Amino acid sequence: MIFVIWVLVSFISSLSLMYEGYFTVTGFFGTAIRILVSLSLMLCLPLWLRTEKNKFAVANSLSSVVIFHSFVQLLFVALFYLNKAPFLNLVPHGDQSNRQHWLNIYDYTFYTRFGGVFEEPSWYSWFMVACLGLIIAYEIHNKVTLITKKKWLVILLALFFTYSIAGIASVCILLAYKVLSGNGKAKLQGVVLASISIPTIVLLNPDSALLNRIIGILSGNDGSSNTRIFDAFSKLKVILSNNLSGTGIGNSLEGILYYDHAQQFNITSTQNGYVEAFVSTGLIGGAIFMVPFIYFMFEKKYRLSLITMTLVFFTTSALFIVVMWFFMSLSYYLYKKPRNEKKSSSALT
Repeated sequence: MIFVIWVLVSFISSLSLMYEGYFTVTGFFGTAIRILVSLSLMLCLPLWLRTEKNKFAVANSLSSVVIFHSFVQLLFVALFYLNKAPFLNLVPHGDQSNRQHWLNIYDYTFYTRFGGVFEEPSWYSWFMVACLGLIIAYEIHNKVTLITKKKWLVILLALFFTYSIAGIASVCILLAYKVLSGNGKAKLQGVVLASISIPTIVLLNPDSALLNRIIGILSGNDGSSNTRIFDAFSKLKVILSNNLSGTGIGNSLEGILYYDHAQQFNITSTQNGYVEAFVSTGLIGGAIFMVPFIYFMFEKKYRLSLITMTLVFFTTSALFIVVMWFFMSLSYYLYKKPRNEKKSSSALT
């Protein structure tokens, strides 16, 4: 019932902000409809995942989705460099006007970024991180293998062409968790592979722009990562210091712009899913939203689910979309042991 309570509190607090100067009713209702559709999906999901056979089918389908998108990504890369893909939309570095088109290729100063059929490479990354985290958690929980080493090679190669530091780092963290959860042989193989591959990449690309950016992130000099990590909490402070009820759902961009009197933010969006919950629904709504994730922290079988969703939320603030709620639901129900064939728990919904 947690998210049902969250929806009620969020809607009431949002409607109380209708007369604020920045608040748009269309933004509220558009987002509210997506939330209600997402909640309906969450309520129906336990009916679908009633048996272990159903859960295996879902996990296996997720692995097929990951492989499909990986091959699409690699196909686009090949077609682009062969000059055989006029349907791809080349977006120059710094140009935001074409970002909402499909099949974008981002022409950055030092490298070209690909995102497959997604709007941009970072969306490809967080989607794949969510899928892979859920699959790995299912593999560990059920002691099965859904993604073979050959498939991992395809997945990692496709992910590399996004040049998404957050996405690549997130998948490395998930793989490390998988290796450390294995037997001694698997752990040794993982350590040897990392010990060989990481220095090799550095030695082969000592002047790599990607490597330079990683160094910039570690030294705190990378603008993009600073925006995602530090600016998100600065925006949260600005909003809550002006209104503990937040900005209202569907109005976070407008609210941040409205309250940013010092004009300190170049990017208006929060870039962080957890922060977005507090910014949009206020202190109370944000606290309620966090309850399931706090629960995950204390249940061993859900800890990788928590890590996965945290990695996703630190990559995107796209919280109020159906696919995000689908992943949030799976992160609980995919590993929950059903009480029986006819009855399933609805603790999160």
